[in-house]
Amino acid sequence: MDAASEAFLAEWVEAIGASHRLLLVNFRPEYRAAWMQKSYYRQIALAPLGPEAIRELLADLLGNDESTAGLGEMIHARSGGNPFFAEEIVQTLIESGSLQGSRGSYRLTTAATRLDVPPSVRGLLGARIDRLEDRDKQVLQTAAVIGKEFSEPILRQVLAATAGSALSETQLVEALATLRTREFVHETVLYPVAEYSFKHPLTTASSRSPGPRRIPNGACAIGASVHSRTCSTTWRGLSCGTGLSSRRVC
Repeated sequence: MDAASEAFLAEWVEAIGASHRLLLVNFRPEYRAAWMQKSYYRQIALAPLGPEAIRELLADLLGNDESTAGLGEMIHARSGGNPFFAEEIVQTLIESGSLQGSRGSYRLTTAATRLDVPPSVRGLLGARIDRLEDRDKQVLQTAAVIGKEFSEPILRQVLAATAGSALSETQLVEALATLRTREFVHETVLYPVAEYSFKHPLTTASSRSPGPRRIPNGACAIGASVHSRTCSTTWRGLSCGTGLSSRRVC
């Protein structure tokens, strides 16, 4: 979490101490904060999903075709009951052609015992990113540098400043549609400008991790002000891999 968000959350926790309000915050196990010492703080550990819960999740995503028998057990064993990891395994199998069909009616074209699935969620996300077309990968990586949430106008500005050749309006729309379809990002706002959010913080981090397939040249340190008819947005890149923080005043 960035320093500004950390400070905002700490003030929020402090403010609700004497109120009759409930604040729910979810975070990874390694996260630590001073407000966790408050007398009114309670932590509830979320246990991994069991085999039956994974099977229910897969039934919703895939359906119950007899070809998928045994897939639930394999995915539970690989994912350790992590629902995000399980969903990413399913998406990988769809993109690789091992699962064919549509939501709720997929069939498995390769025996579950012969499926090649990376052992970690980061490895799996990296493999999915590598399968993207160059244009879509460029858009994804640039969006990740901006941050977990980004607007289309800012993305267009950063692409124009960092890409070797600017994408046309049609190309950008098509690339974002592909990233939505493959569930790397979700559209969160339609009006007055389109805004998006990465599906998961790990998706953002994997998209901008150092390596030959990652961040576009020049996207690591950038500064500009973007103005539209309705909003003034300031964003800045601090250093490679840190992302861009943004503030919008409408």
